[in-house]
Amino acid sequence: MRRLFLFLLIAGSGAAWWYNSNTGTNHKVMIDPLLKPYVKDWCYAMEQAGIPWEERLRSIHSITLEYYDEGSRKTGLTSNYSRKITINRWFIDRNPCALRATVFHELGHAAFELPHECCFIMNATTDTHEQNYCDNWSSYLSEYITDCRKYQNE
Repeated sequence: MRRLFLFLLIAGSGAAWWYNSNTGTNHKVMIDPLLKPYVKDWCYAMEQAGIPWEERLRSIHSITLEYYDEGSRKTGLTSNYSRKITINRWFIDRNPCALRATVFHELGHAAFELPHECCFIMNATTDTHEQNYCDNWSSYLSEYITDCRKYQNE
């Protein structure tokens, strides 16, 4: 009887752990310290727009920096399978406004399944060195927020 009780206790604990890890309950997103300010900007933008973002962010496993091939033009990647976002580490020292846009871009994919080309921030072919990201951020952000609202219910 004691063995059965012990087995049920262990099985129940394992089931609770599996449930929590697969539903996002008590899950803290691992975010690289260099990317935290940009993720906080995204959270703030969502909050100001009245878009529920907490559960969508918790559905992401991690947001990290990773070295891509040195010649790679990719600035970020989102894996819907592993729920991981990676940002190209070679890109970190470039234009900080473009880096912020890249983080928003990847969060747009992960949190709202935004497609490429729906707005300037989600445009995958935009030059990542462009000063436009700094000069026109408020209009790009407004466009992005509109698309987040549109896709949040889909």
